[in-house]
Amino acid sequence: DVQSFIWCVCPRDEPTEMRYWAIAPGENARLWDDFRENNLIAIGWDELGDFLEYPNKEAIRKALQQFEQTDGYKTNDTHACYEFTHVMKIGDHVFAKKGLDTIIGFGQITSDYLYDNSRTEYHHIRKVKWLAYGEWKIPEGVRTIIPKTLTNITTYKERLQKILDLIHVPSHAQIDKPNTPSAPTPKPPSAPPASSFSRSTPRHCR
Repeated sequence: DVQSFIWCVCPRDEPTEMRYWAIAPGENARLWDDFRENNLIAIGWDELGDFLEYPNKEAIRKALQQFEQTDGYKTNDTHACYEFTHVMKIGDHVFAKKGLDTIIGFGQITSDYLYDNSRTEYHHIRKVKWLAYGEWKIPEGVRTIIPKTLTNITTYKERLQKILDLIHVPSHAQIDKPNTPSAPTPKPPSAPPASSFSRSTPRHCR
């Protein structure tokens, strides 16, 4: 399709700043308890084995096509597998989502890609420090940026900020510079304390 062609021929430049991701913890967030309790995120496609065995994105695509016996581009699936392994970095932030309209967790990536086939499913993991969890309904105009299993939402600045505001996280401009050795920037007067991330059922993870 046209979207697949654009992704293949004209990929967007990767941002150099800390990235923000949205991930689905399985269908209808059925693996959220696993993610939260074990401080991780994970994706499926277990039939492919260790993603590090594939030299590039095209090799992943061909493996997906072979497994599913299709000539389709498998664009979204290929991107999810490749980006989870090679593009996502320690220090990036991640939103766990339920369906297209609810955020249920917000955390920070703390490990590189890990392959763990001792798990019953979703063998591809990264460790995460969960900073907040609860349930926040996403405004209707923002939902269009998180339709897939894994989505890099970093470049959607205005809509990303709306999600951060929704769960009371400081501006992405403030938390995008974790390694800058400078004096702490005072919070704006309207910013809530970090311990009040959740509106209805606050959960602050230490």
